[in-house]
Amino acid sequence: MVIVEQVKKRFGKLEVLKGIQATFEAGKITAIVGPNASGKTTLMKLIVGLYRTEHGEIFYNDTASNQINFDDLRQKIGFVTQDTQLFAGTIKENLLFVAPTATDEQLLDALQKASCKSILDKANNGLDSVIGESGLKLSGGEKQRLSIARALLRNPELLIFDEATSALDSITEEEITNTIRQVSNNKDQIKVYGNDIHLSFKIKRTNSDILFGLS
Repeated sequence: MVIVEQVKKRFGKLEVLKGIQATFEAGKITAIVGPNASGKTTLMKLIVGLYRTEHGEIFYNDTASNQINFDDLRQKIGFVTQDTQLFAGTIKENLLFVAPTATDEQLLDALQKASCKSILDKANNGLDSVIGESGLKLSGGEKQRLSIARALLRNPELLIFDEATSALDSITEEEITNTIRQVSNNKDQIKVYGNDIHLSFKIKRTNSDILFGLS
């Protein structure tokens, strides 16, 4: 369980978060919605330790953030953003980046869970197929699926989707939303899904249990 207690965050004179209180429970999907610049990404980056709180506290299973080793914590987090970070290399190399000891079987299992069939179907060399300019040309949706597969490979206790579909066309967005729904069966996992407020009806299709709004 992650508990956010009266957390504030300021950038210069702009106060982005003003005493946020929220609870994220294992086995449930929490959807964070709000307009642009409402603090969704800031809150998620606070949770994963990329930002530090200026007021209030974040607790991870009753342990305060100032007592957490964030390098260890991040090994238990899957973080998928709208800006997919892939590099030129093979499918396997992109996946092993987060789990260097994973077997081919584990890689294929993560790809299957992330609905990456279209990628594998056109990959002449399987996991050793090169992606990027000199290899497979991936669509925006395929890049996001590969990013989801990479996040799942960690077997994360906390799985976060930060506006992971906002830059995609409506058809691809629907497909990725379905993928997110399919990977949401782990009852020991905390899942957080953030997107613009006008997309909240799409978020509900991920079977979200809690809707948390920012303004």
